[in-house]
Amino acid sequence: MGSQEELDAAAQEFKEAGVDLVAVAGGDGTNGRVIGALRGPYGDASMPTIAFLRGGTMNTVANGIGVARRSPEALLRRVVAAQSAGKVPITVARTLDVRAVKPAFDAENEPSGQPSIFPGSLPNRSKAAAAALGPRSPLGNGRLGFLAGTGAVYNFLRTYYRTEDPTALTGADVLVRSALGTVFPRFAATTHEVTAGWNGAVEFGEGELWESRRWLSVLVGTVPQIGLGFRPFPLALARRDRFHVIGIHGDAAALVGALPRIRLGLRFGPTVACDGYTREAIFRSDAHETGFMLDGDLLDHDGPVTVMLGPEVPLAI
Repeated sequence: MGSQEELDAAAQEFKEAGVDLVAVAGGDGTNGRVIGALRGPYGDASMPTIAFLRGGTMNTVANGIGVARRSPEALLRRVVAAQSAGKVPITVARTLDVRAVKPAFDAENEPSGQPSIFPGSLPNRSKAAAAALGPRSPLGNGRLGFLAGTGAVYNFLRTYYRTEDPTALTGADVLVRSALGTVFPRFAATTHEVTAGWNGAVEFGEGELWESRRWLSVLVGTVPQIGLGFRPFPLALARRDRFHVIGIHGDAAALVGALPRIRLGLRFGPTVACDGYTREAIFRSDAHETGFMLDGDLLDHDGPVTVMLGPEVPLAI
């Protein structure tokens, strides 16, 4: 994928040419960026059909909506044939619109010029402080996706990405070591890293509040799967006016015990997590800095992060 400017220009060309189906040869992160670029010229009410071709490292969203496990070339031939016959099978999914105050620094320690949509952004940091954040990128004012969260889900991916050319086997290895670490000291370091949790509060658009505490993880989703076949959002496709939010407050051992239920697509038990539906959630970290996952991308932000419903997108299956 080229620059954001090139992507935006291509999206504008597609709109002007009347393109109504866009095939994306990328993974979850690329898919979200393409959908975000298309939103500008097409608008929320007339998004084109998107075909995920499984071209990236992570294809969790494609798995979640039932895209066949085939090569990008095979999937492209399939969708072209269906388009020619006028019979492209689709499912409609809501996106998540994730927004935040742009951090007051970038890679060169210069002001970004991006306007804040929350008051009280933190003062400039030093270049050394920015570098210490590791392989994360600023969230900025708006990204679209389907799966997001903080705490263990963020920490898991941070561990996963340390491996050169990570695969599904890498993810399974991290998961197994995290689970074994609840019993065997040999693997405890991985468990502690993944389950470090997140301290903060979550405010909902309906006026409810999950008060500040240590959460093992807080997850939001509009598609059922979150990776490795686990389905923590079994009703995600049933609500087009809300997204599913889950606050995991149990410890690591309790979460490991709940994994079989999650694998089967059953909801977490009340001793492990609370959950519900909302149209907007604001994450307020006690430490100000929030590490946030969006469709496999690790995003960094100083200050609150808000997740709201984005546009509906027809997805080819």
